[in-house]
Amino acid sequence: MGVPSIYQITRAGSGTVQDLHETAITFAENQFALKGQVPFLWLIDTGEDILWMETPWENESEKDASIKILRVVLRETNARAYAQMVEAWVATETYDPKNPKKEFVPPSERAKDARDDVLMVTSYDADGKMLMTRYLVTVRNHGPNFLGPRVDIGSDEGLFEGRMFGLLKDKRCPACREAVGHKPNCVAEMIAKVFTAR
Repeated sequence: MGVPSIYQITRAGSGTVQDLHETAITFAENQFALKGQVPFLWLIDTGEDILWMETPWENESEKDASIKILRVVLRETNARAYAQMVEAWVATETYDPKNPKKEFVPPSERAKDARDDVLMVTSYDADGKMLMTRYLVTVRNHGPNFLGPRVDIGSDEGLFEGRMFGLLKDKRCPACREAVGHKPNCVAEMIAKVFTAR
């Protein structure tokens, strides 16, 4: 199982969530132009720096572990905002009144012609503001993939939830659940020292 790692640190923190979002967008667009893909990255604005973290995202245990570590880093750095970029599959599900109990099939389990590849860039701040941008990805068997037009999605266009959303809302330690500080020998405190040492 992989673990999150520091991709880079840039000295450009304490801007707005819009600034952070545009930084992530510029990086993603440049990476697609060069390589046809992006790593799964999180940009964390600590107020002084932007901490770029790459996370493994291949299976449920890696996703759960990555989110727990990210929550620790967000808390321990007193993050003002974060952005994340991920390539994903999406699909449209329509309600069929003739078959109301139709089982939902996740996009990852659908045929290629029944789903779309997308790049999603989503940003959040401590006040609850959310920005989301989506690009359709044209997948090439020979040559690099490329991005379609940028589509900005308002937070009023739907209910967004899941493990990557709203990580700044809960200020309690994800390991020991203390609101301030940590219980003795808290594993989260040890993890935070690894990722926040300068």
